[in-house]
Amino acid sequence: MSTASTPKDPSDSLSIIFGLPDMNAEYYSYLHFAEVERLQVNQSRLQYIFRNGRCTFGRFPPPQYLSYTIHRIGAWSSYAQYANISITRAENSTLHPILNAFEIYMVKNLIEAETSQEDGNH
Repeated sequence: MSTASTPKDPSDSLSIIFGLPDMNAEYYSYLHFAEVERLQVNQSRLQYIFRNGRCTFGRFPPPQYLSYTIHRIGAWSSYAQYANISITRAENSTLHPILNAFEIYMVKNLIEAETSQEDGNH
């Protein structure tokens, strides 16, 4: 990953607000981070992740030039029409928050079996 999104104002959070097709469904989210700048000795980038106003991942620095993916082990539900994921600068961070990429997947429960019973009998 060689690019990253940042807020226009360094003191702002980086927010992703998106509509959910089914507010009762379960979702999986994957957030990808990598420090793409060469930081000076006196610079630091520490950030928090919030989902719908709740801190879901504590203070962390994105690794230098390496991809780091943050995801929750289980699915999550929003119970609302929208979800808001915010990446917020930590108090003692000298740089704004960054996000390189994100993915959101909705769980689809299949009513019928995906394969025929006869498929495994040969």
